[in-house]
Amino acid sequence: MILTRVERIDVKGVYHYVVVDEDGRLVVPVAKFLRYLYQIGRSPNTLKSYSYHLKSYFEFLQQKDKQFDSVGLDDLAEFVGWLRNPARSLKVVPLGCQTAARREVTVNTMLTCVTAFYDYLWQHGEYEGKLPEKLRRMVSVSHRSFKSFLHHISEGKPIAKHILKLRIPRRPVRTLAKESVDSLMAACRNNRDYLLLWVLYEGGLRIGEALGLWLEDIDLVNCCLWVRARDSLANGARAKTGDRKIYISQELINCFQEYICRVHTDDVKTNHVFVKLQGLQRGQPMAYQDVADLFRRLRKKTGSNATPHMLRHTCATELHRHGWDACLIRQRLGHAHVQTTIQMYIHPGDEDLRQAWNEFQKQKDLKGVQR
Repeated sequence: MILTRVERIDVKGVYHYVVVDEDGRLVVPVAKFLRYLYQIGRSPNTLKSYSYHLKSYFEFLQQKDKQFDSVGLDDLAEFVGWLRNPARSLKVVPLGCQTAARREVTVNTMLTCVTAFYDYLWQHGEYEGKLPEKLRRMVSVSHRSFKSFLHHISEGKPIAKHILKLRIPRRPVRTLAKESVDSLMAACRNNRDYLLLWVLYEGGLRIGEALGLWLEDIDLVNCCLWVRARDSLANGARAKTGDRKIYISQELINCFQEYICRVHTDDVKTNHVFVKLQGLQRGQPMAYQDVADLFRRLRKKTGSNATPHMLRHTCATELHRHGWDACLIRQRLGHAHVQTTIQMYIHPGDEDLRQAWNEFQKQKDLKGVQR
């Protein structure tokens, strides 16, 4: 039985998330931590994710019958196992090889959240344990897979490493073939859905960035979009890494114009580009759940296991294959570091290897003829 839960509170149009216990009482330390994150400008998605991460953590503590301020290193190690256990129970041990309930990157993100929670309490004198210190050990900077531009300056200096974090296996980025993209767009039942997919595919936008677009962000003359970092939008959307300009095709601009003329009539009061088309909330900004419902319908129609983020991955992969420099792709996608772009997208697939081998064979045969 799950006793801890997350509740969303609307405060003057801004959504806040809190964790409450089985009696509906606020879990005060978590509430203070989430408020601190809000005050330092963390995104609404981060606040929502952290509230659910901490909800899971306190659910684990309930099963273990343990208070959060008496947790030790072994308890957190057990928490990692609990997160991976498909049964989500301390009393059930899976038999044989089973797929883990959460991937390594998700577990590490949740550990980061829990560690930050204890760090916050320790900094404010509300926690006297040594758990944050025990979770870190100092290692040489050479152990890092990513080496910064100024690596030679910090080489030899130790860095802190979280000892419980799982090793993340390298997995290929999931992309869509052009035929699959065409199939998804053809399955759209209105021009709003069609336009949204086109923007995600051609612009490489994150879904939050697309839902955060305003009418004034569309530059019809210069064929570009402006991704703006705005706070407290009605639909909770937010750009992740600040403002940037994205050039798009004239065809996509024409699609924008046609959509705006049809949908943004006088009775639509919001300047969000993507709005709900029917129901009691018609004309209100489109939300994340609306996009989730849309892709659920598209997957059912096409049989494609597509997600909004896969369209972004497909955009970046195609740009790389057409010779774009990693720095240009980083700027278009809004990555904070070019290393993120390189590690994620600059990996040859089977088709790339085949084409490279064919080109090599051609050059080799030509050189043989010249001799």
